[in-house]
Amino acid sequence: MSMLSKSKSKIHILTSANYPKGNEDLRALCGAVRERGVECGFLLWGESGVREGDMLLALGVWDYAKDYKKFLTWLEEMQTLGARIFNPLLTIKNNIDKRYLLELEQRGIPIVPSEFVESRDLAKRDLAGKVIKPPVGQSGVGVERGERVELLAYPLGAIVQPFIPSIQERGEVCLVFFGGEFRYSILRKPKEWRANSSYGVSVSAITPQKEWIELGERALEGVEYLYARVDIFIEPLLVSEVELIEPALYFFAHQGAMQEFVGRLIQRFVQKC
Repeated sequence: MSMLSKSKSKIHILTSANYPKGNEDLRALCGAVRERGVECGFLLWGESGVREGDMLLALGVWDYAKDYKKFLTWLEEMQTLGARIFNPLLTIKNNIDKRYLLELEQRGIPIVPSEFVESRDLAKRDLAGKVIKPPVGQSGVGVERGERVELLAYPLGAIVQPFIPSIQERGEVCLVFFGGEFRYSILRKPKEWRANSSYGVSVSAITPQKEWIELGERALEGVEYLYARVDIFIEPLLVSEVELIEPALYFFAHQGAMQEFVGRLIQRFVQKC
């Protein structure tokens, strides 16, 4: 404990302009880290105040999609200064554009059928009944059904997918992993068709089936991460998204989850402190 308290390094939970002090879960996480004798605080991404040896935890960067290139450039600068980023910068870079889904498909992993369409070609496509997503996006922003699409809202092109009806009745399962291991799962049931808190969603614990876990493990194969969330549809069994930057981890869904995560976080922090 004394070794940690004397360390000059700090864990910064990176946040966004609309939530500079994170949310209730992140404040609880920060408090739990401090209780273990490690300095922890919140830092708006893009700001100064990072020292060599500090750890940057990207769990609260809920606005990076507005200028993702600036976000990545800032992370690169912080890494050059000697900060340690989690998840690792390469992992974040590979996950920031949803075209990673196409790479998963090439590896034989069942995904929600996805096609990338350039902006200039969207107007030529019949998008009726399709789900349209920006390739770089957060919190359900820009996720629409085809008949409601404003094409100017997709300057980077779009991921076009079929609508999977089971989402409305069965919901979406989120598989949470820490440090290469599956830990717990939760069920998100949308009030409409988007399983995102921005549009209303109920969240509860669910006992995972073996094949769900195996699918999540396949999706994360070869990826370095401290935390990960793999979102899946269960009817049919498909990967919807792999969240490796700022996923909600729903600590409440599994007894002891936050303390376990804090332990793993501090272990990484101390290793190179």
